[in-house]
Amino acid sequence: MKLKNVSRKWDYLKTWEGRYKKFKVQIGEGTNKLFGSTCDYYYFVVNREEDDISYNSLWTDNKYNTLKEAEEAAIKWIDEKLRTMK
Repeated sequence: MKLKNVSRKWDYLKTWEGRYKKFKVQIGEGTNKLFGSTCDYYYFVVNREEDDISYNSLWTDNKYNTLKEAEEAAIKWIDEKLRTMK
């Protein structure tokens, strides 16, 4: 999956978007501080409107140490979801 940085110039934390098997994938930096500007973790959000499927890794308190880990977890989640839909 190719990720594109879609952060605006005034954003403290970065956001990336990509597509994988018709799912829109967003990966964002997160922080534990109220007004933090440093990344403490990464999380992902997946959405597929045609089947009304969405998931946010923070719903199950899944946080990742690197952007690559979050990307791999998103791909794994999508593959598993598609397997269970068959």
